[in-house]
Amino acid sequence: MTILKELIPPFVYERVASLYRNLNKNNFIYWEGDYKSWDEASALCKGYDASEVFEKVKSASLAVKNGNAVFERDGVLFYHEEYSWELLACLFKIATEFKGRLSVLDFGGSLGSTYFQQKKIVTGLFPLTWCIVEQKQFVEFGKAGLEDDVLKFEYTVEDALEKNDSNVLLLGSVLQYLQDPYTWLKKFRDKKIPYMLIDRTPFIHGSVDRLTVQHVPERIYKATYPGWFFSEQKFMETILKDYSLIASYTLQDKSNIRAEFKGLFLKLN
Repeated sequence: MTILKELIPPFVYERVASLYRNLNKNNFIYWEGDYKSWDEASALCKGYDASEVFEKVKSASLAVKNGNAVFERDGVLFYHEEYSWELLACLFKIATEFKGRLSVLDFGGSLGSTYFQQKKIVTGLFPLTWCIVEQKQFVEFGKAGLEDDVLKFEYTVEDALEKNDSNVLLLGSVLQYLQDPYTWLKKFRDKKIPYMLIDRTPFIHGSVDRLTVQHVPERIYKATYPGWFFSEQKFMETILKDYSLIASYTLQDKSNIRAEFKGLFLKLN
């Protein structure tokens, strides 16, 4: 499928990908549609049970905490290390600039998915804090069952910044699931956090964002919900108003839509 994506026109590829995913619905996440508004896309979403998803993520996070798995993502357990070396390189760069101190504000970081995935590398190397801002039930459980001297949970960005002198804002696979991501980007830029690290975010060519419906297979948790594919041109014009791009990297995440999942490492001007 990867070779086909490079060789054939987008509309042909998406037809082929549609046939392939229909034959393998229970195995893959896929996206479809090009909707005009969030309300239009949301009206077509069904089967999402927020409490069921939370319980699955909570159970997986406890398995990680208890040493029964290395990390989790979306409630799926991983039993072997899979480090994000690009992300780690960016974090090390920040820590070096701040004389070894690393304070991460992880917006939408679930119950520590990225933290636990990278934990073996980052802990013990710096004066480290990793503060996650999430939905209420995630924060309540995180505070009660997962917090320690390094990992913290807060309800708002403002609370996190008041208690932690964060030197990097991490936005890992979260902006595409916000109803108004550009309003959020403006809020984040206004906080003037020294660095911003945008990870696992999908970009497409052209000047217009594409709003889709994402389908999650039942083996993970059965759900459909809106998801953006960002115009790289439009996105960069917005973010570069206050930040400069230090580096970008392309990730291995795949979709049935012609897009690239990227990481952006940015420094406050």
